Amino acid sequence: LSQECDLLASCSDDCSLRLWKPPDYDNANRVVRGKGACLTVMRGSMHGYKFGHSEAVTQCDFTPDGVSLISASDDTTVKIWDHRTGQVRRTLVAHKAWLTCMAVSPFNGLLVSGSDDGAVRSWDIGVDPLPTDKTGVVRGEPIWVDAHHSAPLMCLAVSHDGRFGISADAEGSLKVWHFETLGAGFGSGALYA
Repeated sequence: LSQECDLLASCSDDCSLRLWKPPDYDNANRVVRGKGACLTVMRGSMHGYKFGHSEAVTQCDFTPDGVSLISASDDTTVKIWDHRTGQVRRTLVAHKAWLTCMAVSPFNGLLVSGSDDGAVRSWDIGVDPLPTDKTGVVRGEPIWVDAHHSAPLMCLAVSHDGRFGISADAEGSLKVWHFETLGAGFGSGALYA
């Protein structure tokens, strides 16, 4: 759901993302008015769009400023979309396994992505422009990488102040990350595990 609650994004195993206009809600009378509607379908490569995802899209979320929609996929990429045009602005490539989860920091342009092999990667998506090739693919390295989970990642979250991240895996392990320390190069391990 976008910050203004005027757009809803969904993702699918058919490699696509959809933007929806939710129905209007009358807070005073607590009544839903009208119907929601699908506004845009952003298709993947299996539908002939070469810059879209080529495998199932596992998660999507809006950036806090509402300008971009970010998606994670089984094709091991994270894509940053301009949801107004449906075009891919950037593709982040670094994972070696399916992407299972991601989280966007509410303040500092930090994106955290997690994969089936237990790796957590952090990207500074607030940097514009990120170094890209001719097709918009970011070939640079993430800010930091951690592969200390021994099972597939199931969930990632970023604290409301953007200082901490939490990762959880399929075996029940939970780690808390302090991004300021990691970004400053003071280590790559979890603060709490």
